[in-house]
Amino acid sequence: MKRSLLFLGMFALLLAPAPLRAASECATELSALCAAESATPEEFVACARAKDGLLSEACQAQLAQGRRPFEERRARRRAELRDACEAEVERLCVGVKRRPKPLAHCLDANRDEVSARCLGAAGRFIARHTS
Repeated sequence: MKRSLLFLGMFALLLAPAPLRAASECATELSALCAAESATPEEFVACARAKDGLLSEACQAQLAQGRRPFEERRARRRAELRDACEAEVERLCVGVKRRPKPLAHCLDANRDEVSARCLGAAGRFIARHTS
């Protein structure tokens, strides 16, 4: 019974569209590299990033394509945050390192002096980096 299910699964995979087969092959590569040493999804992602160079070129390209929308959204959020808070950061955070956590703490500490526009843009940023 197990053998027939395995055969059926492999046959279905062969008939699947190319992107689905590629995704499955990439998942197999990632599992082979990281499943044994990853107890949580976060550990699995960290392992996959650390061993990115060991993956096939096709798998690396597929992962890069999957990351692109997230990276674009992240870049947009950073630009919005910079546009909304640049004046406050320059005025209130003199001498603070231009890194996420120190800037979030600075904006949070000076919340009363930060514009509503900046707080609106920086709300999630402050919550993520000060908790």
